[in-house]
Amino acid sequence: MKLGKLTNLPVQLRKELAPIYIIAGDEPLQIEEVCDTIRAAVREQGYTERIVHHVDRNFVWQEILAEANSLSLFASKQLIEVRVAFDKIGDGKKVLQEYAEHIPPDTILMLITSRITKKYESAKWFAALERHSLYVQIWPIDAHQMGGWISQRLQRNGMRAQTDAITLLADLLEGNLLAAAQAIEQLKLVAGTELVTVEMVQNVVADSAR
Repeated sequence: MKLGKLTNLPVQLRKELAPIYIIAGDEPLQIEEVCDTIRAAVREQGYTERIVHHVDRNFVWQEILAEANSLSLFASKQLIEVRVAFDKIGDGKKVLQEYAEHIPPDTILMLITSRITKKYESAKWFAALERHSLYVQIWPIDAHQMGGWISQRLQRNGMRAQTDAITLLADLLEGNLLAAAQAIEQLKLVAGTELVTVEMVQNVVADSAR
């Protein structure tokens, strides 16, 4: 199942956990925050063991099946994370399809990968995986969306800002979400509960540039 909006993720996680999560995209900050949200939710449900794989050319995909069917003595539930660029999955396609067709109990698989085009979403192995998954697509923030993203981020941090300050921050950071998040953290220290002004934004971004 595809997730419609990222803002719906916490609601979906509270409703039920999926046996498989696919997180796909090319925006690092959003990907990590989505992963952190999922990790926190599954941990609350007792998935205390976490196994992480960074796939390279020597990776043995069968390890995933072996791990999924052999819980450790110290954990009753486990989360298996697999990080791989989509075009590097290779032999993993057969293993992932087999996994989806025989989903093991007490195990959640999280596949973290690069952006997936519609052409590849229709592949048999991916369709089998998606059928049992929550599929979270991470789209880049366009220039015209940047101001809205910054505004939402400020609100989440209990902050208020002048409209011109938000516009300036969006213009200065040119779609760099990581830099924007860091700037907001700095502004939180500078402004506290006060209204964020254009001058504050200028000072914080100038300090970061130095």
